[in-house]
Amino acid sequence: MSVLTLRPAQSKDAPEIARVQQESWSAAYSGLLPSSFPLRSEQERIAIWMQRLVDWPCHTILAEIDDGLVGFLFWHPELRSQALLKSLYLHPFFWNQGIGHQLLQQGLDDMRTEQMQRVDLWVLANNLRAEHFYLREGFRYDGRHHQQMVGQGQYQQRHMFRSLSLR
Repeated sequence: MSVLTLRPAQSKDAPEIARVQQESWSAAYSGLLPSSFPLRSEQERIAIWMQRLVDWPCHTILAEIDDGLVGFLFWHPELRSQALLKSLYLHPFFWNQGIGHQLLQQGLDDMRTEQMQRVDLWVLANNLRAEHFYLREGFRYDGRHHQQMVGQGQYQQRHMFRSLSLR
């Protein structure tokens, strides 16, 4: 029987976090972003995660099954009592098994512990899997969006938020 474990990330986890992010990202955004969308190299992703784990210790939660990384959540305080959920990724093999829900619940509990009252996030427009997940988890749209130029194209993100007084 496989057991799910949630734990804080350590700097030694950066390569595995980068790997899971890339595998999830590739599956989640296939068809939503053009194939010409510029991707970071493995070394760039690892360096970014090493820096995040230094800058925001205890704000990255890992989901492991049988000591193998299957997903993670990263957040940080944005304003005095407001958190920003920057990343929630699961390896595609583990989608639709409740692991994302468990990761998010742990992240929300951690935010409450740090006296956060609200959490915000940006979701790629038309990423229906992510949008539906966050709506089921109590997030709502507030009407804000922004266009971002990347490479030869642009994409739109929609803003969502949730009160942390909700359980």
